[in-house]
Amino acid sequence: MNGQQNGIGNWWWLAGAVGTAAGIAAYAYSRKPRTPWQKACDNVVQFAGDTRKQMKPWITTAAGVAATCAAEAYRMRKLYPRIKMMKRMFA
Repeated sequence: MNGQQNGIGNWWWLAGAVGTAAGIAAYAYSRKPRTPWQKACDNVVQFAGDTRKQMKPWITTAAGVAATCAAEAYRMRKLYPRIKMMKRMFA
């Protein structure tokens, strides 16, 4: 039984060493200076996000106006024959 526990203990040491090495590598990689290309990509993504936030109210308003115009055009299309008939009646 003592040999089995010792074998398990060795695996725990190995797992701990691998985890520590992965953590150190991740930390070292995150601390690496960013290239100009990576900085430019970050700036483009940030610019796109900011633009989307600023344009959202305008897009919502434009969609509302377009829906209103479409509804009014549909209503006028249905109403136009009646208007035409009334003009003939009272002309």
